[in-house]
Amino acid sequence: MQNQKSLLETFDNLRNALISCDVDTLKELIADDYCGFDPQGNPQDLSMTLEAYQPGGVKLDRYDVEDMKTHVIDNVGILTGKGQISGTFSGSEFEDHLRFLDIYVFRSGQWQLFLSQTTPLVAV
Repeated sequence: MQNQKSLLETFDNLRNALISCDVDTLKELIADDYCGFDPQGNPQDLSMTLEAYQPGGVKLDRYDVEDMKTHVIDNVGILTGKGQISGTFSGSEFEDHLRFLDIYVFRSGQWQLFLSQTTPLVAV
């Protein structure tokens, strides 16, 4: 069922999979034709994301979300909000405060992440 509740459940499942580096779940919840942009503006696709979460890659210590808004229009789900993530990537620590826009599509009976854009928030 493509509604806001099921979209939020998918978002939570995806976030948990990122935290636990569950590549099998990520492959299920991220569309084959996924396109994303990291905080530095670099493009990402599904294979790059799955590779990044293999052992020795990204390890998230924190993934907090606030001010999240959800919209569902037919088979498209849109999530916006702010996030704080921290962890390590290839041995280097990182911490980012971001604004995000995620677009999900409802296909074959489930939501999948289709597009993700993050923008760093800088303290003023």
